[in-house]
Amino acid sequence: MKRNLKKNKTEIIRFIIQILFFIIAPSAFNVAFNGIKYVFIQVGLGEKIQLTTFVTGLLALLIYTCIFGRFFCGFACAFGSVSDWIYLISQKTQKLIKHRINLFSNQGVKVVAKIVEYIKYFILFGILILCYEGRWNSLSSFSPWEMFARLRAGEFGINANKIAIIILICIFIATAFIERFFCRFLCPMGAVFSLIPVLPIFNIFRNKGNCINGCSACSKRCPMQIDLPDDDSGDYDENCIQCLKCFSICPKENNHAQIKTIRGNEFWLIVIKVLILGLVMLFVKII
Repeated sequence: MKRNLKKNKTEIIRFIIQILFFIIAPSAFNVAFNGIKYVFIQVGLGEKIQLTTFVTGLLALLIYTCIFGRFFCGFACAFGSVSDWIYLISQKTQKLIKHRINLFSNQGVKVVAKIVEYIKYFILFGILILCYEGRWNSLSSFSPWEMFARLRAGEFGINANKIAIIILICIFIATAFIERFFCRFLCPMGAVFSLIPVLPIFNIFRNKGNCINGCSACSKRCPMQIDLPDDDSGDYDENCIQCLKCFSICPKENNHAQIKTIRGNEFWLIVIKVLILGLVMLFVKII
C-alpha cells in the first residue's frame, strides 16, 4: 500500500491540483482562446487591438508555456481535467466488469491516430479564418468548448444549441475510451500551445541507454502517446502536456528534466509551477 502510494504520489498531487484549478479557474482555457479569436476579429475589421482580459490572459499563458512547457494543459485546463476523470472512471469500470477496450492495441491504428492528430490544426485555422472574415459569432453557438464553458458556469438552459450538446457528448464518449481524446485530436488551444517555442529547461527526457530492453512503459502510459526523446537527441515533442505520468510508471526512474540534477516531478518543483501559474492567472484576472 505504502509502495503504491509513493509510486503514484505525483498523480495524486496532480489530481488535487486539477480539482483546485477546476474550482478557482474553470474558464482559463476559454479566456485564452477568446483572446486569439478577438485578435483575428479585430485584424479582420481593421480595428485596434486592445489589451482586454482575453488578450492579457492569452499572452500570460503563452509566456508561461514558453518557460514551463504545457503544464497548464496537464494540470490546470478544466476541459483536460474532466477528460482525465471521465477516462479514469471508464478504466475503473472496465476493470470492474473485467472487459478491457484498447483501441490502440493495433500498430496500424496508432499510425492513423498520429495522422488524425493534425485535425486540431485545421480546426484552429478554420476558426481563425472565420474570425478574420467576421463569421465566427454566427457559428460560435455550435462550439463544444463554448458549450462546456457554459455548462461549467451553470448557464445551461433550454435555448442551448442542441448540436453543440451532441458534439460535446460525443467527445466525452470518445474520451471514455481514448485518453485525452479532445486534447490530442480536436483542441484548437492545444494546437496553439504546440506551435510556440518552449525553453528546454523543464522538458522531459530519458536516458534510453539505461532503459530495460523492450520496455516502452512510458510511451504506453502517456495520454498523448508520445515517445520521450533521448538525453542527447535535442528533440522535444510539442504534444507533451507535462502530466508526468511517465515518472510514475518507469521501473528504472529513468526520466528527468533538461537539468539532470532535477527529475522533473519533485513536489517542490510542481508547487512552484502551480504557484506561478496561480499568480499569473490572478494578475490577469482569470481567477
